[in-house]
Amino acid sequence: MKLQYKVWIWFGIFLAAITILFVGCAFWVWGQLSPAEQQLFDHLLSRYLSFIIFPFLVLYIFLGFIVKRLLENYLLPIDRIAEESNIINTVNPSHRISITGSKALTRLTDTINRAAERYQELQTNVEEKISEAMQNLEEEKNTLTALMAELTSGVVVCNTEGTILLYNNRAKQLLTHSANSNPNPLNAKYSQWIGLGRSIFGVIAKNMIVHALTHIHHKISRNDTPFTSQFVMAARNNQLLRIQMIPVLNDEKEMTGFILTVQDITKQVETYNYRDFLLQSLTERLRASLGSIRAAIEMIVGYPDMNAEQQKQFFGIIQEESLSLSAYIDQTVGDYSQHFKAQWPLENMLSSDFLSILQRRVNDHLLDVIVNVVDTEEELWINVDSFSFVQACYFMIHEIRKRLDIQEFTLKTGRDKQFVYIDICWKYRPFPRKLLNSWKHQSLVIAGEGIPFTLKDVLERHDTEIWSQSDSQSDCYYLRLLLPEIVPPEEAYHHRVTIETPVTFYDFDLFHQAGQTEALDKQPLTQLTYTVFDTETTGLNPSEGDEIISIGAVRIVNGRLLREEVFDQLVN
Repeated sequence: MKLQYKVWIWFGIFLAAITILFVGCAFWVWGQLSPAEQQLFDHLLSRYLSFIIFPFLVLYIFLGFIVKRLLENYLLPIDRIAEESNIINTVNPSHRISITGSKALTRLTDTINRAAERYQELQTNVEEKISEAMQNLEEEKNTLTALMAELTSGVVVCNTEGTILLYNNRAKQLLTHSANSNPNPLNAKYSQWIGLGRSIFGVIAKNMIVHALTHIHHKISRNDTPFTSQFVMAARNNQLLRIQMIPVLNDEKEMTGFILTVQDITKQVETYNYRDFLLQSLTERLRASLGSIRAAIEMIVGYPDMNAEQQKQFFGIIQEESLSLSAYIDQTVGDYSQHFKAQWPLENMLSSDFLSILQRRVNDHLLDVIVNVVDTEEELWINVDSFSFVQACYFMIHEIRKRLDIQEFTLKTGRDKQFVYIDICWKYRPFPRKLLNSWKHQSLVIAGEGIPFTLKDVLERHDTEIWSQSDSQSDCYYLRLLLPEIVPPEEAYHHRVTIETPVTFYDFDLFHQAGQTEALDKQPLTQLTYTVFDTETTGLNPSEGDEIISIGAVRIVNGRLLREEVFDQLVN
């Protein structure tokens, strides 16, 4: 019911009560009079009734006028102010109050409108801040996704219950088939997945995790930094994985989760074993050959009067063992270089930076040589092991200076189609073509310093072609090294960040989710981890022969559909 109807109803009730009260008082007074007085009262009332009723009518009209003024100037405007203020606070912040009433209510309306304008400005600013924060968060998310994708080590983040909160693709590759608990190859495809909301104990044995956690807790209690622990596990495909655990601590040094870094150390262990084998074999061969050489020398020194034929036999033993030992050492060095050159790490760098490093190297070691670098404004990126490649170029400059007596060189770089060339230039003396072939099988060792690899090993490792050329106009000769040009790291980075459908590799909200409890029955689906199944059938009546022909499923974590964790299987 509207406010004005309520007011008039209550006003009518008030007037009726006043009238009833007056009439009642009149009857009470009339009952107290004597018969003669009652007759006189009736006479006066019948004669002057209009004069008695008129003041009451005037009073009632005056009171009605007052109520109407109060209603129009105060009560109704206040009610409208309340309603329109509610509109501002709920559905339309841009709405403004416009009413007519008393001056006090007009001032109140102006005050509320100014407060509404201020509120709308603050709300707009807050929405802009939220939008900006969400945009920054999305950029950080894309950056995190790109960085995680580029890590060469596997990374897995778990809460204290072992639920996976974050992982990268490398961890998925290393751990997906690492569990040894399920020998059935049909079930292994789906039982050993690593994914958000899954347990780490499905891919790593629980006793290993518990042992590492116990070790870390012991370190934390003694404040024995660093708070890390590591162990090695054997993967299903005969790989060896080194796993390091790093705790996630809060301000009170309480563990809220842990980080696992996973590395494949299979080749590293094989390399170390092969290196130990080479060292042991070389040691045994050296001991045997040196023993024979020493025995022959002792016989020659101990018996100086032996005849020439016997001395010749001992000298033959020394020569034979020396040649055999030299050949074995060359073979061992070759095996070492062939096996270990695949371990060289290559890095992205500007070709101009490489020339600067080479210039410093030559100037520091060849004091009688001047090396000039031709600057280029173009950024050309190459993928090299700077140490070995600088050593190879330094070796060639050293040999050219020694063979051709050159004291001044010029280094320059440029682009040739999809390749980057590096030129070592000099003047006046041509380069013998046969000299380059003789270099390729020489070790890059100068004055006892260098690496035990040949020039051919280094060039092959870097997919580099080399040849000699001449410029008849400037009487300049040069060696040109041609390397593949790579995409600048910045461009590759931006390309990775702006992927259209990024794979969901993390969900930090899982840090705050408890384990399986009865309270889960009351949780909304948006806060749960579950799997949605769907089937394709030939009909809806199994009793009449309808069958399932395919089954599909997808995981949902915190309301997010994990596109990389799906199941799609035809049924035979």
